[in-house]
Amino acid sequence: MPLYEDVADRLQDLVETGTFRTGQKLPSVRGLHRDWGVSKSTVLEAYRILEDRGVIEVRPQSGHYVKAHAQTPEPTTGVGPGLDVSDLMVRVTMRAGPEGFVGLGCGLPDADQLPLDQLDRLMARVARERQGHSYQMGTGHPRLRQALARRAMAAGCTLGPDDLVVTTGCQEALDLSFRVLCRRGDRVAVGSPTYVGLLEILRAQGIEAVEIPSSPRTGMDVDALAQVLPTVQAVAVAPNFNNPQGSLMTDRAKEQLVRICAAADVPLVEDEAYGDLGFDGSRPRSLKSWDITGIVLSCGTLSKTVSPGLRLGWVAGGRYTGQLARLKMVSSLACATVPQLTAAEFLLNGGYERHLRRLRRAYRDHVGRMSATVAASFPLGTGISRPRGGQFVWLQLPHGDALELFERAWDEGISVAPGPMFSATGGHRRCIRLNATAWTPEAQRAVVRVGALASGA
Repeated sequence: MPLYEDVADRLQDLVETGTFRTGQKLPSVRGLHRDWGVSKSTVLEAYRILEDRGVIEVRPQSGHYVKAHAQTPEPTTGVGPGLDVSDLMVRVTMRAGPEGFVGLGCGLPDADQLPLDQLDRLMARVARERQGHSYQMGTGHPRLRQALARRAMAAGCTLGPDDLVVTTGCQEALDLSFRVLCRRGDRVAVGSPTYVGLLEILRAQGIEAVEIPSSPRTGMDVDALAQVLPTVQAVAVAPNFNNPQGSLMTDRAKEQLVRICAAADVPLVEDEAYGDLGFDGSRPRSLKSWDITGIVLSCGTLSKTVSPGLRLGWVAGGRYTGQLARLKMVSSLACATVPQLTAAEFLLNGGYERHLRRLRRAYRDHVGRMSATVAASFPLGTGISRPRGGQFVWLQLPHGDALELFERAWDEGISVAPGPMFSATGGHRRCIRLNATAWTPEAQRAVVRVGALASGA
């Protein structure tokens, strides 16, 4: 291939993958000559080829620009037996972002409900005082760990700062937990449906997910788990307002779950990302509160209640805390100090509780309004989860395929999260998850439209 054609193909790849988007200026001839080590005549010929292909246009005295519609369309999700759940997760997440899109699928909190002004002031003060320019190795900043240990009291736990390891969000907490507990080829029992990020962690580590039936109301079926417990190396569960169903396990079921895992000496990884979001204002007990043998690794985050951009989570690792701290240091050395100190001040100065009261009221209202709209707009016989906390509404359609509904909604500028995302085997094909954090007129119209699409309109 002539060099100028190779340069043209490389530039077109940058356009098609979105590095340069419609209307954006491409590098100058002199810039590419310098950066890619090719002659100016080669660059000029490459740009001529791209102009002939309709990828770029030349603006006199200005340069070369990407023409409208030069990007290739996104591929479809591959509805059918060849579905790649990992690819689907990425698409749902990315499809929440484009301008004009209504993102009912992505699980982000509502930025308008977060304490951003207060966090900005606290972060500015931390920066002015130059407190954030040193590592906090391994376990995290002592002040944040102290704040998190105090917060754990609301969930019935008695923890000290040294019982906690600060992580980059709950995702890293879960990832570190399974890297400590399991090896490639091991089996982990998970609720079904379950958090798609957990499934991705297990898949990446070569761990088999063993699905345990879960109720949208009361969560994992503990009796069903007991039948497979001797065959697994760990259990993963979100007992409080789980993602995607919003279910809440009873205290009796939680205690039974911890007891049978302790008796079998099978570690239990708890995802507490949504535990603070109970609509009635109370904080349900954590599985960790019943743990007397150190088998529970309880993972939490501030991403759902304070700010996803802080990227702060933690794990109370019980007997595995030392291994988690060492693995955290090997993996990323430490979390950024400025966000840790900012979060610590927010948790310790009393602002967090006031913020939670407002957030819970808002999400209770939004989930209620979304559920009412679903009931009025979706086909007769649609099952609605009616959660008592969290931020999601889980639906089971009386007919149709969630993946096909996902594609049709996407074509109309709406994202939903199809049920197969939340299953290791691609199950729940008649289910979808909707995010209710931001209830706006646009969101309401989108829910009505998805209901019409589900009805065949």
